[in-house]
Amino acid sequence: MQFQWKHQFEYAGFYIAKEKGYYKDVGLDVEFVEFSPEINIIDKVLSKEGIYGTTYANIVSEYLKGKPIVFVANFFKQSPLAIVTTKDIRLPSDLKGKKVMGIGNDINSAMMLIMFKKFGLTSNDFIHIPPSFNVQDFIDKKVDAMAIFTTNEIYYLNKAKVPYNLLNPTIYGAEFYDLNLFTSQEEVKHHPKRVKKFRDASIKGWEYALKHKDEVIELILKKYNTQHKTKDALIFEAKQVESIMLPNIYPIGSIDKNRIKLMVDNFKNLGFVDQNKTINYKDFIFRENRYNIPLTKEELEYLDSKKIIKVHNEIDWAPFNYNINGKAEGFSIDYMNLIAKKIGIKIEYVHGYSWNEFIKMLKDGSLDVMLNIVKTPKREKFLSFTSPYKEVIDSVVTREENAKKYKSLNDFNGKILAVIKGFSEEELIQKYYPKIKVLLVNNTLDGLKAVAFNEADGFMNTLGVLNYTIQKYNISNLKPAFDVKNKHFSVKLRIATNKQQEILRDILQKGINNITEQEKNELMNKWFMRHISNIDYMLIIKIISFTLLIIIFVIVWNIKLKQKVNQEIEKNRLQETLLFYYNKQESMKNIVNNIAHQWKAPLNELSSWIMLLDSKLFLNQDISKDELKRITKLMKGSIQFMTNTIDTFNNFYKDNDQKEYFSIEEAIDETLEIIHNSIEEHNITIYKNIEKDLRIIGNKNQLEQVLLTLFTNAQNIFKERNIQNPTITIDARKEDKFIIITVKDNGGGIDGNIEDIFTPTISKTKNSSGFGLFIAKNIIQTKFNGEINAKNILEGAVFNIKIK
Repeated sequence: MQFQWKHQFEYAGFYIAKEKGYYKDVGLDVEFVEFSPEINIIDKVLSKEGIYGTTYANIVSEYLKGKPIVFVANFFKQSPLAIVTTKDIRLPSDLKGKKVMGIGNDINSAMMLIMFKKFGLTSNDFIHIPPSFNVQDFIDKKVDAMAIFTTNEIYYLNKAKVPYNLLNPTIYGAEFYDLNLFTSQEEVKHHPKRVKKFRDASIKGWEYALKHKDEVIELILKKYNTQHKTKDALIFEAKQVESIMLPNIYPIGSIDKNRIKLMVDNFKNLGFVDQNKTINYKDFIFRENRYNIPLTKEELEYLDSKKIIKVHNEIDWAPFNYNINGKAEGFSIDYMNLIAKKIGIKIEYVHGYSWNEFIKMLKDGSLDVMLNIVKTPKREKFLSFTSPYKEVIDSVVTREENAKKYKSLNDFNGKILAVIKGFSEEELIQKYYPKIKVLLVNNTLDGLKAVAFNEADGFMNTLGVLNYTIQKYNISNLKPAFDVKNKHFSVKLRIATNKQQEILRDILQKGINNITEQEKNELMNKWFMRHISNIDYMLIIKIISFTLLIIIFVIVWNIKLKQKVNQEIEKNRLQETLLFYYNKQESMKNIVNNIAHQWKAPLNELSSWIMLLDSKLFLNQDISKDELKRITKLMKGSIQFMTNTIDTFNNFYKDNDQKEYFSIEEAIDETLEIIHNSIEEHNITIYKNIEKDLRIIGNKNQLEQVLLTLFTNAQNIFKERNIQNPTITIDARKEDKFIIITVKDNGGGIDGNIEDIFTPTISKTKNSSGFGLFIAKNIIQTKFNGEINAKNILEGAVFNIKIK
C-alpha cells in the first residue's frame, strides 16, 4: 500500500488493521510504503498487480483523463488543506501582492483556485514562493501565507504562539475528498474479493483507531514514527483527523456520488479536465460482486435492478415441478434453488396457472423463467434456452388390457392420444404424426383420467411424472405401454427466458455451469431412479429372497443374544444390576426390544428399498444390473450395521474389542446414512459443525451405537410431540486432550429428572425401551474413558460426549 505522505496518524486505521490482524484474518499480507518525491502514486499502483494507494482529490481528474483506476473508499470527508496567513490577511482577496508559498496553477491547488475565483483572484495576483514544506518559514515571516494541512502544521503554530488567520477553501464551496483509497481496474477485475477484503479490513481498522486513539499513538511512537513527532503532536493530529472524517455523520469509507459530481464540475470550471468528459460511476466506484460467481458489469446491473427472479411453479408435474400447500417442490425446483444459491440471487415461485398461461406471462414480462421446458422450433422464435439439465423419457400409458396392443406412436394413427395443452408433445405430434387425434388436457391427472374413463386411448407424458401420479392417486387400471423412441421426441429439460431477457439466460447458464456432478447426482438420487432397459427378474427374486433371509437372521440372532446376555449377566456387579432389572421387566424382553429399537431405522430403510423394487415390478418398469447393485450395496450396509450392533452387545464387556484409528466425522456421517430415509420422511434438518481431522483410537461401531441412540431418541420425540421444523445439531471439536461431541435437538427437552435417563428404567417414550441411554453411557465410560451428560435448554435437549 503506497501512502500519499509519510507515516503519521493520518494512516492510523491502516496500521491497526495490520497490527490487530484484520488483514491477516482475511488472508492478506500488507506492506506500507511511505511517500517519496520521485514516486507517482497513481502510476505505481497501475504498474503492478496487488498494489493499492491513497491519494488526494486528483483521483477524480486522473480517472477523467483516462487512467484505469477504481475508487475503493474515502476516509477524509473534508480536505485538511488550507492557507495560513498573517493576521492582517482576512480574506482571499487580501493576498494580492503578497508572498504565498505552495500554491500554483496546477490541479494540486484546485481547492485554492476555486476559493480565489469567488473573490475575483487568480494565482497571478500574488508572488509565488516554491514550497519548502516547513512551517518555520511562516513563523520566521519569510512568507505572508502558505498552504498547510490543518491536521499537522496548526499544532506547531499554536505551540510557537504565532498569530495567524486561516483561509479554509471548504467554507467557500471547495468540498473535496481526501485520503482516498484506490487501486487499478485490473486488480478489481481479477481479484474483486481481495479488494473487498482489503477495504473492509481497513474500515474495521479505522473504526477501532478512532475509539482507541491513545493506543494508536503509542503504536505510532513505537513503530511508525519516521517523522519523529511528539506524543502531543500526534494527539493534536488525532483530534483533527476525527473532525474531518465526520464519523458520526458519514459511514467510514463511504463514497457519495454527489460529492464526486461536485468535484468533477469544479475541475471542469477550472479547465483541468475536458468539458465533454463524463464519469461512469459504476466503473469508477468499487462495487463488490455480491454474487457468488463472476458476472459482467451488464449482468451485475441487470441483477441489481431486477432484485427478485420470478420462476414458474406447476401444480402437479411431480416429481419435477409441483406445489404442495403453497410450497414449490420437485427435482427441477431443487435444481433451480441450487442455481440460485450458486449465483447468489433471490427467486420467487409463481404458481396457480396453466402451462399456456405461464407461456403468456413469460412473453409479457410478468414471469422471468420457465423452469422445465423443451426446446422446439416454434418456441425458439420467442424464447432463449439454457443447456439441458435433465434428459427424460416420454412414455405412453394406456388401459391395462390394451398395453400389449400399442408398441409405438404409429399404432395410434386414427386413435385418440391425450397430451397436455401447450407442452412440446402437442407441437411435435401435430408435426410428425398428423393422423393421431390429439385430445388436449390441462394437466397430468386429467390426462390419466381421460384414459381411465375411456375418453382417450392413451396419454403421453414424461415417464417419471406418469409413475408418480399413478401411484399418488392409486389408479389401478392403467399401465405404461411403451417409451417413445423417436429422435424428434428427445425430451431434454431446459430453463428458458424471454428472448428480450437473454442476459438472464446467460446468468442462469453460469449457475448451471457451476453445479458439480456430485450435486446433480444427489438430486437425482433424492427424486428418482434412472430408467434403464433389460430388467433382470432373476436378480430381483434373489434380492427379495435375500431380504427374507434377513428376517430369519434377526430371529436367530435374537435367540443367540438372549443366551449371550444371560452368560454375561453372571460375570460381575454390572451384570447383577442388569439381572435385577430384567427380572422385574419380563427378563430378556426389554433387551430384545432395545435391539428392535436400534434396528427400526435400518429395517425401515430395507423396507423402503424393497417397496421401490416392488413398485417397479408392478409398473413394469425396467431396471439395470448396475442399479440393482447400488440398491443391494445400500441394503447390505444396513444389514452390516445390524450385524455390528449385535456384535457390540455381544462384545460389550469383553476387553479384546477391535480398535482402530477412526474419524469422528466419518462415524457421524455413517450413523446419519443409516437413518437418512427416516430423517427425510420426518423432514428433520441436520446441522453439522465438525472440526476437520478429528480422529480417535477405539471401536468406531460402539461410538456409532451411542450416536444412533441419541439421533433415534430425538426422532421419536419429534414424532410424539408433533414438533414443527425439527432440527438436530451436531458439533464436534477438540478441547485440550479431549474431543467434545454435542448433539442438540429442538424437541422440547427431557421430562423429569435428567439423571434418571441414564439408568435402566422404563422409558416414558412409547417408542423407546429405556435401555439405550444406559448402554450409551457405559460405552462412553468403559470403552472411551469418557463421560456423557445431558441438559435442557430453551428449545430442547443437549447431550455432551467427552472422550479422550
